[in-house]
Amino acid sequence: MKNEISMKAAIYLRAAEIIERGFAKHSRGRTVTGAYCDPLDEVAVAWCLLGALDKARHEASGADNTWGKYDPLDACKLAKWNNAPDTTQAMVAAKLREEAFA
Repeated sequence: MKNEISMKAAIYLRAAEIIERGFAKHSRGRTVTGAYCDPLDEVAVAWCLLGALDKARHEASGADNTWGKYDPLDACKLAKWNNAPDTTQAMVAAKLREEAFA
């Protein structure tokens, strides 16, 4: 029996890896100087939770715009949690891993 995971799980696990490379608040993507950028831009070195999901989905599907994939209420809730002062990079990566198999 093969040990396969769903596309959703693969995307969430990849997003956790992306967050571990670089974490941002108040921006889907940031450059090395901290400037805002598109999370899919090659100059991005840090991502918020939603930006990491965008990048992971893009890598998996090649789609250039994945913003429409989110429920607006969920996206707002996730962004607020990501940007909260007490939310850490480790917490975001752990949440993505948890949600991968939810």
